[in-house]
Amino acid sequence: MRSQENQPHRVGDPARLPPTSRWRLSGYSITVKLVVMVGCLAAVGVVMALTITLASQVTTGIRAYVGGEGLYTKGQKEAIYHLERFARSGDGRDYQLFLDAIAIPLGDHDARVAMQRPVLDYAAAERGFLQGGNDAEDVPSLISTFRRFHAVSYFARAIELWTAADAVVAQLVDCGEQLHREMVPGPARPERVAEIMTRVALLDAEVTPIEREFSHILGAGARAIRGVVMAAIYLIGGSMLAGALWLSWRIGGGLRDGIADLRRAATRAAEGDLDQSVPVRSGDELGRLTVAFNQMIEQRRGVEAALRDSTDFLQKVMLSARDAIYALDLEGHFTLANPRTCEITGYALHEILGTHFNALYEPEQAARVAVPFYSVIREGATVTDFETPLCRKDGRVVLITFSVAPLIRNGEIVGAVGTADDVTERRRNESELKARGAELARLNRIYAVLSNTSDLIVRVASREELLQHACRIAVEHGRFQSALVCESDPAAGQRYIVAAAGVGAGYATMSRLVERACPLGHHARVLCNDLGDDPAFADVRAELADKRFRSMAVLPFRTDSDESIALVLFSEEPGFFNAEEVRLLEKLVGDLSLKLNALVKEIRLQFMVHFDPLTELANRHLFHDRLAQKLQVARQEASELVLIVLEIEQFDALAHSMGQSVADEVLVELTRRLRANLGGARNLALVTQKRFAVMMLRDERKDGQSEAAVAAWIERRLFSAFADPFAVEGRELRLAGRSGVSMFPTDAGDARELLRNAEAAMDQALAAGERVFFYAPAQNTGLAQRLLLATRLRRAVEREEFEVYYQPKIDLADGVISGVEALLRWRDPDQGYVRPGEFIPILEETGLILEVSRWLLHRVAADLNETLSLHGDPPRVAVNISPLHLQHRDFLADIREAVARGGRYGDRLDIEITESMVMQDIDANVEKLRQLREAGIGVAIDDFGTGYSSLAWLSRLPATAVKLDYQFVSRMLDDPQIMSLVSTIISLAHSLKLKVTAEGVEQAAQRDALRRLRCDEYQGFLFSAAVPVARLAELLAEHAPRKGVGQAAAK
Repeated sequence: MRSQENQPHRVGDPARLPPTSRWRLSGYSITVKLVVMVGCLAAVGVVMALTITLASQVTTGIRAYVGGEGLYTKGQKEAIYHLERFARSGDGRDYQLFLDAIAIPLGDHDARVAMQRPVLDYAAAERGFLQGGNDAEDVPSLISTFRRFHAVSYFARAIELWTAADAVVAQLVDCGEQLHREMVPGPARPERVAEIMTRVALLDAEVTPIEREFSHILGAGARAIRGVVMAAIYLIGGSMLAGALWLSWRIGGGLRDGIADLRRAATRAAEGDLDQSVPVRSGDELGRLTVAFNQMIEQRRGVEAALRDSTDFLQKVMLSARDAIYALDLEGHFTLANPRTCEITGYALHEILGTHFNALYEPEQAARVAVPFYSVIREGATVTDFETPLCRKDGRVVLITFSVAPLIRNGEIVGAVGTADDVTERRRNESELKARGAELARLNRIYAVLSNTSDLIVRVASREELLQHACRIAVEHGRFQSALVCESDPAAGQRYIVAAAGVGAGYATMSRLVERACPLGHHARVLCNDLGDDPAFADVRAELADKRFRSMAVLPFRTDSDESIALVLFSEEPGFFNAEEVRLLEKLVGDLSLKLNALVKEIRLQFMVHFDPLTELANRHLFHDRLAQKLQVARQEASELVLIVLEIEQFDALAHSMGQSVADEVLVELTRRLRANLGGARNLALVTQKRFAVMMLRDERKDGQSEAAVAAWIERRLFSAFADPFAVEGRELRLAGRSGVSMFPTDAGDARELLRNAEAAMDQALAAGERVFFYAPAQNTGLAQRLLLATRLRRAVEREEFEVYYQPKIDLADGVISGVEALLRWRDPDQGYVRPGEFIPILEETGLILEVSRWLLHRVAADLNETLSLHGDPPRVAVNISPLHLQHRDFLADIREAVARGGRYGDRLDIEITESMVMQDIDANVEKLRQLREAGIGVAIDDFGTGYSSLAWLSRLPATAVKLDYQFVSRMLDDPQIMSLVSTIISLAHSLKLKVTAEGVEQAAQRDALRRLRCDEYQGFLFSAAVPVARLAELLAEHAPRKGVGQAAAK
């Protein structure tokens, strides 16, 4: 039995508390006790702070009164001083200074009166003190000190003195007013002034001792009040501090005793003595802690009893568990093992205890198992379901899975504990099920491919769609890594991938893979179930691994044609293609082969229905459908369309005389040439045995919409096919063609009528002997004239009917000829001179401009060498270049040839181009012009300002000069904006170091304006029209430049 004094007490029961603890706070919590203790200390601080604050306010007020007294006295003295000056000078400013000074004591007087009223007039007192010169921060202290201490003896005496001083100040004010009344009307009576000032001196003598006593009284009062306050501080603070210290000692003593009891009891419990109890000394937190400690001791006795029961239970579980249960120390030795552990390992219990776990594994597996073990021991990790082979004592290897966790005591890892199970049989069964499931899954995928391919065969109507969708289905439903269809051409030694889907390794790599497995000419099935180990694929092994290609099958199609085509499949699974899968894939390829053969036959039938078998051009029926579609689009877009029917002249005679085979060869060759000229056969058809039909679309008629433009297009695109002879059976045949033209919508509204009208025009062309005949008679007249002009121009080229005229360029600085421009003229033998605007466009349309341009360059070179050099150094000659000539591949060669023909003066040649010419192919044209500049040939931009003029564009060109268009020159005197534009162009050109030539100058005023704008040179009728070379030689002799000028201009 426990002694009575060791029995636990009820918390909060005062009857059970020890006698020493029965005082008023013993039943309260520690928090309340601490709050009381802290509150007492805080109260001491608050009282002390209030007392000090009061003392500070009193001191501040007394100090303020002392300072105010000084201001009071100073103001009174200064007032007397300024009043005396006023008596001597009579100056009103001295009187004003008197009033300003006397206002200070008067303000203090007003403040005192306001504070002595029964009800304090705070505002009036504040205004008075501020008028008396006191600081605004001191005013509250002044007022509060007066109200609190006005009855104290010292302060009462000071107020009496203050009142007496105010009476003297009032008399002083009265004296000032009397003196002012005496002095202002003037003249002042000396005796009266003396009388007033005598009174002032008496008042000064009267107030001075009052002020001194006032100051003395304030000092004595301040010292007395300070002594009283400090005594109160010491008395109150000391009393309260002593009480707080006593209270703290009482509270701390109770806590100290209770904590000592708990410390002794805890030490005994740690030594194993659980048969004890701690007395409860109070009802606070320490008392409740003591009760909780007693309860914990009681619970600990119960836990130890339960632990003994649990140990017995765990021992029974380990003996009967179906899984192995074991424990390891920090080194990895077995410290605990149940019978199931012995059964799995084959070792007896005494053999396995103390054995390291490495003894149960092969060296490689032991190292692998050590990783999770040390992660548990060192990092405190938990490992679950780790699967590994284990070597039994009898040498048999079993597959186990184990889990292991850290064994922790007192917060430290002291070993590991875990479970294990033999899963050898389970994994064997799972592997067999998985293999069978994978095989079924593969077969299901192949069946899915067959099913979707059957639907595809019913739907598709084209060979490309069939093959592409077959590859897609193989990838999506068969889950092949990649699927492709290869077509081989053994004659050309090429293999082409015509369809593909899935992961691609690149067509080149795919082709190499297929080539390794199935060389060209090999048509048998090929299977490779392990690409990684096959030496044939060694050079692409890295790409195979990257794309995860492990198996491949090449399955040839069975087609009725000579083509060799095969389906190639890639799988990421090695050994994918077994006998059953290959059988299903063979069925798939067979179905695709049947569909492919049907499509080939259908395509051939469709081709025979819509195309001419000899030329492979669309026949009349297909062309009619295409023409109708084009007309529908043209009708919706409100655009035009031109239909041309082209017939081979004497084609029937050719077939009769030389045989149909020769006629067929001619027809095939002409078709080839027309295809090349037209860029394809989409708009070309063979509508009869000897007639072609051509649709001329709007975007192809870049030269405009006139009949002449159409005729020029026909010459370039259709008749040029007859330019070279036809080589047939060792002979050369020269043939010609004629064409009929009809236009939509002017000539017809539908395809049938448009084609009929074009054929009618074709018949009229044959009857009239015309190369091109338009269906509309009214338009034929103009076309005939242009065709006649083109014929005459061809004759003019052959007969060299052209001439070169030269127009001088005049230097605006000194008026000499600085250069000339070569201009082409044509004198027709029948009609005389023809305007350049009439014949040059025809030269462009017919392509004759190339021959004429070369002739012009040669003629200019000859004139330089033969005529223009007779009078010294010839001027530089500028030649206009045609757009066609600039684009021609021989342009640079033609220029170089002209320079060579010019001999020693060939470098005096310049060329002129327009802005729009360069923009057609700016990079190529800039390169050509750069080469000309390197050869010393100048480049001038003609008609500058009318095209793409911009600083960025111009800065790219290797130009030496710009020519200001005559449109600007003719209007600049009448239009200020044009004048400003001309000035800007000249400045822009000069900033790029380019010479500026003005064209079309006909008036002296225009020349003078250009000179003021710093233009370099001009040309026009003002000086001379274009003249023959002989007249130019005379002008050069008359206006020859001074020595050195010609050379400088050339540079």
